[in-house]
Amino acid sequence: ITNQTWSAGGNYTFGIVRANAGYFRYLGNQGSLGQRQDNAWTVSLKLAPKGAFDYELGYQQMRVKNAAYDTNGDIPNANIGAFDPTSGLHNGYKETLYGSIFYHLSKRTEVYLAGDYMRLHGGYTVGSTFGATNQLELTSGIRTRF
Repeated sequence: ITNQTWSAGGNYTFGIVRANAGYFRYLGNQGSLGQRQDNAWTVSLKLAPKGAFDYELGYQQMRVKNAAYDTNGDIPNANIGAFDPTSGLHNGYKETLYGSIFYHLSKRTEVYLAGDYMRLHGGYTVGSTFGATNQLELTSGIRTRF
């Protein structure tokens, strides 16, 4: 068994709205534990009316099947990190709702507010939640393109 990955995605713009969608599949060799399977998909919309503001909203889901935990007891990303062969196999999924608001100060510079809400199901674990099954993240900043 070898590691395999493929993905597909695209977007379509109609007027002031851009719709985006993508899919990712990973099959990974975990030695004596067998093959891991990840399936992830996302959909999002960007609304860019005339003026200084634009808005984005999206949803992502990632499902794992037969995934081994890493040495910290978490599920590592698809093809990153070593797994613990003594951890057994786990199934589960995580879902994330995310959004952002941008205010364009100029053609190159903008300020933003962004956030996401992640929820874990089944045996899916993430180290950054410190054992919780959900997490809210918020951020703000300024970005300049050169």
